Amino acid sequence: MGVLDDTLDFETGEDCVRCSSSWDVSDDPECASLRWESSYLDRIDGAASDIPHIPLAVLEVIESSMTILELDDDWDGQGAGRYVFPTWERMACFLKRLATEMFEQYGVSISSPKIFPAGEGSIDIHWKTDTFELLINIPPEPEDTIRYYGDNKFGNTPIENSCYITHPDRKLLAWMSLFL
Repeated sequence: MGVLDDTLDFETGEDCVRCSSSWDVSDDPECASLRWESSYLDRIDGAASDIPHIPLAVLEVIESSMTILELDDDWDGQGAGRYVFPTWERMACFLKRLATEMFEQYGVSISSPKIFPAGEGSIDIHWKTDTFELLINIPPEPEDTIRYYGDNKFGNTPIENSCYITHPDRKLLAWMSLFL
């Protein structure tokens, strides 16, 4: 099992949780339910009772995003490579953690994002509503940080940061709670 240690993001001063390079999502008890050998929604029988605070629509978006793994080499016409399961699984675990922490810390159920293939093997999680837009990029390398950018539709309160994928940072959660 990988070792988690609390660190400080020196660019922002935010607390983040960082993992050792040997971390694997299969080591994370929060992601134990994300074993995708069979249909995820079939296993939860539509109730999501074993996955507290995660809206069923979010689980459906996660499951449907598995089509990213079916993309062939050069899917974008510019030489992009195939997507690999570990990147997709990190995205799914991160989105699950984000939904859980938003509910536990702010009492907010997140809306369903769009999930897209992005450049260089990364995956984008994207929300666009009447009040805000947020893009979170999940990199293909497990030791790389996620990057995110968000803006509200009123031109103030933008957010841009990076943090380790093992835990959504407090700044992101607080910002999202203002607009969900």
